[in-house]
Amino acid sequence: MHAVERAIRTVQWLWAFPLTAVGLVVALMLYVHSLFWKKNKHFSDVDIHKYAIIFIVYGDATRWLLAHHPFGAMDAMAIGCCVFARDEATLAHTLPHELVHVRQAMQWGVVFPLAYAFCSLWCSLHGQCPYVDNHFEVQARKQESSAA
Repeated sequence: MHAVERAIRTVQWLWAFPLTAVGLVVALMLYVHSLFWKKNKHFSDVDIHKYAIIFIVYGDATRWLLAHHPFGAMDAMAIGCCVFARDEATLAHTLPHELVHVRQAMQWGVVFPLAYAFCSLWCSLHGQCPYVDNHFEVQARKQESSAA
């Protein structure tokens, strides 16, 4: 990676950092929960991916969080540069999709959640599925299918 490209990635990572900070707070809460409930396993990792520094979190508490997400149960999700998955096998399967959301967060920064919500609202108002037809999800599924 050239110096200019590295500088651009750093600026994009910083642009997404407010979202990543929210993800890190969620990760910390899941970790603390795991400490108090010894039976729960929790795993966190930092991966220096070609796009950015990615924080990866999965485990029992994460599985519960994803199963009880306010927008419906899910296998994985990304908040900024934090990727949450139910378990390691799910992470392996969903990572290409979630990395698209990481890149989207790096492009859109703090307005990404608003843009995502606007796309979902637009889809709903036009008789489409707010998740399946959402532009950001369509992009992620394209990448996911090309990675398979």
